[in-house]
Amino acid sequence: MDLRPRALEGLFDVVAPRLPDERGFLFKPYQASDFAAAGITPRWDQVIQSHTDRANTVRGLYIQLPPYAEGKLVASLRGETWWAVVDLRPDSPTFARWEGTHLKPGDAILIARGFAHGCLSLSDDADLLLLADNAHARAESVGIAWDDPDLAIDWPLQGRAPIISETHAAYPPFAEVRALILALAEADASP
Repeated sequence: MDLRPRALEGLFDVVAPRLPDERGFLFKPYQASDFAAAGITPRWDQVIQSHTDRANTVRGLYIQLPPYAEGKLVASLRGETWWAVVDLRPDSPTFARWEGTHLKPGDAILIARGFAHGCLSLSDDADLLLLADNAHARAESVGIAWDDPDLAIDWPLQGRAPIISETHAAYPPFAEVRALILALAEADASP
C-alpha cells in the first residue's frame, strides 16, 4: 500500500494493490500498519456505505464544524464517482481551494479533517465505502452550495442539470460559510 500526497496538503491517494483471481479481486484500502508507517493513525468512529441510484447525482458540499470535524477514507466499491473536497482549514495556505478526483472500484482517497466534501455519481448504481474518524453531529453539519461561483468547482456534469436533493440544493453560498468558519477560528484563538 502506498499513500501518495495530492496537491492539497492533507489529501492522499490510497494506492493498494488489487489481488485478482478467477472470482474477481480483493481490495484493501486500509491497513493500520501501512498508515502508521506513513505517520497516519486514525481511529475510525463510523463506517458508512453510500449508494446512489442514478448517474449525474450531486451530494454535498458539506462539513462538520470543530470539534466534530471528520477525516475520511473514501473507497469506491461499485460504479464511478467524482469526489470533490474544499479546504476549509482557516490556517491552511490552500484555504478555499478545491480538488476533485475520479474514483472507480479499487480507488480510494484519504482526506484530513477540515475539508468540505461532495460527490457526483458518474454512473448508475454507484457505491462508496466511507470511514470517518469522528461521530456524526447533525447540529454541527454545514452545507455549501455545490455550484458556488466563488469556489468554481469544475464538476464533470454529463451535459444536463444534476439530480440533487432539496436540502442540498438549498445550501448557502460559500461566502456565508467562510464567514462562519473564520469567526469560529477567531473565537478559538481569543484568550
